[in-house]
Amino acid sequence: EYLVIAQFTGYTISALIGVFYIRKIKLVPALIKRSHLAYFLSYGKFTSGSMIMGSLLRNADIFMIDAFLGKGAVAIYSAAQKTVEIFEVALRGVASHALPEFCKCADDIHLLAKKYSRLVGLLMAFFLPVALIMFIFSDQVIHLLSGSVAYSQAAVLLRIFMVYVFFLVIDRMTGVTLEALGLAHYNLYKTSLLVIVNITGNAMALYFFHSLEGVAAVSIAAALTGITSGFYFIASRTGLGFFKQNIRTGFNFVLK
Repeated sequence: EYLVIAQFTGYTISALIGVFYIRKIKLVPALIKRSHLAYFLSYGKFTSGSMIMGSLLRNADIFMIDAFLGKGAVAIYSAAQKTVEIFEVALRGVASHALPEFCKCADDIHLLAKKYSRLVGLLMAFFLPVALIMFIFSDQVIHLLSGSVAYSQAAVLLRIFMVYVFFLVIDRMTGVTLEALGLAHYNLYKTSLLVIVNITGNAMALYFFHSLEGVAAVSIAAALTGITSGFYFIASRTGLGFFKQNIRTGFNFVLK
């Protein structure tokens, strides 16, 4: 309850600061085009939906593991899952800076595809050494983070998550591309598919196999679903075979 109060207080202060600064901006309602206003309201609506789905995706694993296997299993799973946040923090920062750059290329899908491929290749090149070290020394990493040998089972989960990280990079940048193209509703559809696959897969892994490794592997399947659907939506709206024409560019950039 204290955490809820703290978050509510933070959001309230943030909202008040935003209102204070907005009041300093002189807006002339007569000059605002209704079509532009409707576009941004629609964009914000779908973007908010994608954020809600993303939050559900991150927390569904924990709630379902707690329901099926108990809090001990949650502790083991969380010990490995928290390492993914190291990459997610960096990925969120890159995505926030990439969105304006991608928006500038929204009218030139081929240029946007090149920027996408280079950025994904660059992220792969930066993440690969860290992920490889964590994969090889997963036992030591878990022991260092948890301070106990009781979480040794989490080492296998960590290896699975290090594979998941690379699919997460592609999925996240695909979502940014959809946002830049003004296809926020398709990004919501993509994220919704991720949630459906994740929850369904988790239920099967926990109910039939009682496997934490299965839950971690489902994260990879969900990311692959997001990547496939994201590329499909981009190709269907732009006429560009986004994946086929540009995956080689990304690999070449990594090699260079």
